Amino acid sequence: ARNLDWLDAHGGQISALSKRLKSRGTDLALVPVPRAVELYPKSFLATDIPRSGVISPRLRFLTAELLRANVEVLDLFPRMKAAADKGEVAIYLPKDAHWTDAAQRFTARLIAKHLGHYSFTCKQERHVRFIGFAQRSSDSTVIITNT
Repeated sequence: ARNLDWLDAHGGQISALSKRLKSRGTDLALVPVPRAVELYPKSFLATDIPRSGVISPRLRFLTAELLRANVEVLDLFPRMKAAADKGEVAIYLPKDAHWTDAAQRFTARLIAKHLGHYSFTCKQERHVRFIGFAQRSSDSTVIITNT
């Protein structure tokens, strides 16, 4: 029940915020950032990895709940996990919790593509420019702009 209480509290708050913003003509687009342990579990866990491969089930449940509540969510996990597993993009620096430059560009492109339906975004990927990556506590934000 404790995990469900956490889910209800956070999912409900985010859903309510999304509805409140939408009533004022503003859309909320949530972009949860996967942690290094989720993308590279063998590097962090001494125990067996769950068969599902899901290391953070609460975040997976929260993402699903928000999508059911019509909150716009860009779930980076599947794309980043696939890229990391295939060796296409090194997401995190070795022995460091910071993203590589390639991961920052990769994520900026994913976000720009996802936000492409908004009139304020550009339609050509070459115009996407990475501005910065900010991390505060366990919350992460990717900042992009079009030029």
